[in-house]
Amino acid sequence: ADCGVDSDKGNSNWRLIFLLSSLLGAVLDVACNSDRSIIIYFDDLQWSDSTALALIFEIVISMGSLSHARERFLFVGMYRDNEVADSHPFTSQYDSLQRNKCVNVTSINLPSLTRKDVVDMMMTEMRLPRRILRELSDIIHKKTSGHALFVVQLLNSLVRDSLVIYSPTKNRYHWDCDQLCNLQTCDSAASLIVSNLSSLPSEALQHLRVLSCFGMKIHHSIIQCIGSSSDMQLGAMGIASSLPILIDAGIIEESSDSIIKFSHDLIRSAVYDGIAVDQRRQIHHRIGMFLGSKTVFGTSMQHDSIETGREHDHTQEEEQNDSAVLPLQLFSIATDHINEGSVLITDHSQRARFAGWNLHAAAESLKSSSFQGALHYCKNGIAFLAGKVWTEDTHELSCSLFQGAAFALLALGEPERVPQYAN
Repeated sequence: ADCGVDSDKGNSNWRLIFLLSSLLGAVLDVACNSDRSIIIYFDDLQWSDSTALALIFEIVISMGSLSHARERFLFVGMYRDNEVADSHPFTSQYDSLQRNKCVNVTSINLPSLTRKDVVDMMMTEMRLPRRILRELSDIIHKKTSGHALFVVQLLNSLVRDSLVIYSPTKNRYHWDCDQLCNLQTCDSAASLIVSNLSSLPSEALQHLRVLSCFGMKIHHSIIQCIGSSSDMQLGAMGIASSLPILIDAGIIEESSDSIIKFSHDLIRSAVYDGIAVDQRRQIHHRIGMFLGSKTVFGTSMQHDSIETGREHDHTQEEEQNDSAVLPLQLFSIATDHINEGSVLITDHSQRARFAGWNLHAAAESLKSSSFQGALHYCKNGIAFLAGKVWTEDTHELSCSLFQGAAFALLALGEPERVPQYAN
């Protein structure tokens, strides 16, 4: 009989989206019925994948279909139009939203800062009248094209390099416009950020590079964990001491829930891209090895199966954990870093070991129904076994990784890709 695989493509994915949107819609509906107004804000939508975007817009449409909730619900989404092409999933989702009669869509374009914006900002910060700042603000605007972050970074660099100084005799800031006009500046905000970082103490800069390897944000408990390392390349024992310096410099921020994050993605990118590729891989590998050593999974040679991931009970592990970051989360983070430095690992037994790490991380992803994550780890595990797949010593491991990838693809509604892992 025809199983109707093609007709069912994506059904599980959309069913999950529908159920989640229905649940959140019901919660928001209750809130709106109690005379409360709801605002949901998402930034950087250009980085969202198709599944996340589908869920977001399904919630918006669900709330728009409720007449009593429509007046009390506001969704604000931010994205960079220069990073969203016609082929980006956001484009089709946004077009569909605009055509939906249940939703009122308003597009607001946020252009670069105008000359007036720049002079107004400088008037506020420097406590000087417009007539004195007009020429300086024109120079700043011309050199930055009104890029907000670029403006701030350039002004900071001018003060740092004493090109804009406070004059006690004049009782105000002073500068030489002719000198500033002839000043050679960086051609981008990222380049300027990198030049400004050179004023940091060398130890703080090394710690900042380590932080950038974790992405945009990192939990404070992980920083404390790394601080217990004796590895000097990871900033042994001192990474937490550099946080006040980096926070005062406006490079990173600390939230109330102990999350350390970069104040802007361009800053993080500038720091991370400034690390030589080989050194970057070394740092990722060292982080992965150290964090993995702090979990029982990193020291165990036993491999989970995908069945374990589908049937495993979390209770015992959660009861034993009292830290801010769960051991399972710590292990997944360690595995991510090992994968980033995978080209450094050439020994077959070590590659098999880290393939096992990926299998365990895939099993953990399945426990939270993160099928995309499970697929990612299974593919990385298979890559670690390249050339040694289905050998006698890796047969069971290979079988579990291929089975996991096939299962994840079915769950994601992509049956046409399953044969490459199931055959």
